[in-house]
Amino acid sequence: MKQFSLFLFSIAMMTIMSCEKTEIKNFNSDKKTETDLFARVWDSRTFQPKDSGEFVRYSFAKKAIVTDSTWDIAFRNDKIILNGGQAVTTLNEPKRTGLAGSYFVDSTFDEVKSVNSSKTFKQDALGSYGIETWYNYNSTTRVATPKAGRIYLIKTHDAKYVKMEILSYYKGNPNPATLTSRDTTYGHYTFIFQTTN
Repeated sequence: MKQFSLFLFSIAMMTIMSCEKTEIKNFNSDKKTETDLFARVWDSRTFQPKDSGEFVRYSFAKKAIVTDSTWDIAFRNDKIILNGGQAVTTLNEPKRTGLAGSYFVDSTFDEVKSVNSSKTFKQDALGSYGIETWYNYNSTTRVATPKAGRIYLIKTHDAKYVKMEILSYYKGNPNPATLTSRDTTYGHYTFIFQTTN
């Protein structure tokens, strides 16, 4: 009986200690939609995307494109990088000066009410993106469609928190079924996000 009581006490202490390390941040009610953020870099001769050129840097706090070190996330064609970790390649990535990282859950945007700050937020690293392939690609139509229900929990460059869902990669957020391999409106990101209180 004494050993069982000791076991229960140990379990209770571990639970208390783990709760102390976990900080739950709730999202506020200010939902923002960014529409048709243009981040396409292409070869004007072949009309194909290039793996070089400037990334478009975005600040969740400012709800705008920025050109300084306050960026949290950046886009170039179908690549997304974070202001945390290190360069994935050597081609035109902006300098990382922040703490940004991410993890994802498969849910609906409104059902995700909070973020667990004790989670591991994956940062960019050599050859590896903090936000991995966020789309499904149809090799017949050559259309990239955001993964349905993929919600990204992002730590920003200054250690605040955001949830984000990518809705479209094409101008005007069209029905993907209407797109063909001849479509040239790719590289226009539409996404929604909310920050924590």
